[in-house]
Amino acid sequence: VIVGQSVTVLFVRRAGLVMLTHTNLVSEEVLWSIKTRLNQYGIDSERIVESVHEPLFFYRASSGERVSLEALSSKQALAFSGIGHPASFEGTLKKAGLRIEHAIRFSDHHAYSADELREIKIKASANEEMITTEKDFLRSPELMIDTVDPLVLKIRIRITKREELLHARLDSVLHR
Repeated sequence: VIVGQSVTVLFVRRAGLVMLTHTNLVSEEVLWSIKTRLNQYGIDSERIVESVHEPLFFYRASSGERVSLEALSSKQALAFSGIGHPASFEGTLKKAGLRIEHAIRFSDHHAYSADELREIKIKASANEEMITTEKDFLRSPELMIDTVDPLVLKIRIRITKREELLHARLDSVLHR
């Protein structure tokens, strides 16, 4: 633990910038606390880029047919994911107005088996949509389509603060 913390502290101190993601899923108090902690490591607020994962729409895995966020507002859903922070995915769905009745979490980069996907389908009630991340879907699209044919959430990362800093840093790295 101490080694990991030391490496993290060293990395943060050497970083040209720090990018905070999912800033719309935490309170202003939590965000302020994170920035205060970064400041203790020598990262002033001028080097902090903020971003949100912005849901765009859903699409049906088998057909690619788009479904608007509004069309699923107040609908029941079973969310399943194998990503680093599944609570952020679930929070994004809830902010879009879905009622998450079941959330099934797997470890990051999970390789789904047909049996696991069949179990997910069994857990979903008849009036629940099965929804997953695009990252999960693209890991094994044929298996997902054949087994559960979920709705897939399409998102984009939108920079909300200091986008110019991010572009400047990327330019400096790319043009070395």
